[in-house]
Amino acid sequence: MFNSIWLYAVAALLATTLLFGGLLYREIGKTAEAEQALATVIDANTSLQKSLDLKDSSCKIDDTISTERQEEKALSDKAKDSELSAIDNIPISIKTPLTPLPTSQGITNESNVVDIDGKLPESLRLLLSQSYNRAKGRVSDTAGQPSN
Repeated sequence: MFNSIWLYAVAALLATTLLFGGLLYREIGKTAEAEQALATVIDANTSLQKSLDLKDSSCKIDDTISTERQEEKALSDKAKDSELSAIDNIPISIKTPLTPLPTSQGITNESNVVDIDGKLPESLRLLLSQSYNRAKGRVSDTAGQPSN
């Protein structure tokens, strides 16, 4: 009888050991899956952080470029306005046409023309030379002649 109780006790211990071993194995599997998911989330978070840093630096570069472009545009507009005002201040010499135009059609004898075969006025020649040199990046040339 002692052997049968001993046998039942061993069988009960073996059964509980197997049961706890199975439960432990299942919990270890769940823990491993959770650790793998955590590692995946950490990698994704790191990747997103790098992407966010890249976006921030890209936005800063865009802002810098935009600011520089606006400053350059303001300088260009200022130079353009000064050249346009210099052109507006050039005295206008009105030449009469070779043949008088009929006034019955509502056309006047006045015109804003420069003689093609004649010399340009000095102020217009200097202004054109300065504009040409500024466009080519040679602002220091004050001789009035386009440089090559």
